[in-house]
Amino acid sequence: MVAARNRRGDFLNVGLNANRFEIFHNELQEPRTIFARVNGSSSAPRLMKEAFSAAKIDKQLEERTVAFLSDGANLIFDPKTHVLLVNANLLWYEKEFVDVKLYLANYLPPLPTTTQLSFMGYDWKLNDAKLH
Repeated sequence: MVAARNRRGDFLNVGLNANRFEIFHNELQEPRTIFARVNGSSSAPRLMKEAFSAAKIDKQLEERTVAFLSDGANLIFDPKTHVLLVNANLLWYEKEFVDVKLYLANYLPPLPTTTQLSFMGYDWKLNDAKLH
């Protein structure tokens, strides 16, 4: 069992076989967990060098979010067309952000109001730690 805290601050005991979507989306309701969900592919968030802990979870999730959004492979803005290409994870978990463009505004320099989002393809190749 693993302890997790939901948005209301209640602790949950989560078994290893629990439905990942159910926990992350319905219970935790924390979009930053998307940047901590590692599946080992090249387009996925990178694995941390430490385990998540209750005492540091906010700091760790913020660090993972900033790291993911700072990686030039995950966000590419074309100033000529005003298109922001974003990693497919943001499309797949769009419901958790409510408004992806508004969420990204918390982490990016101001973008033109005419900016349109477009989603990149997903690279399923195995993540090679030597590259990152």
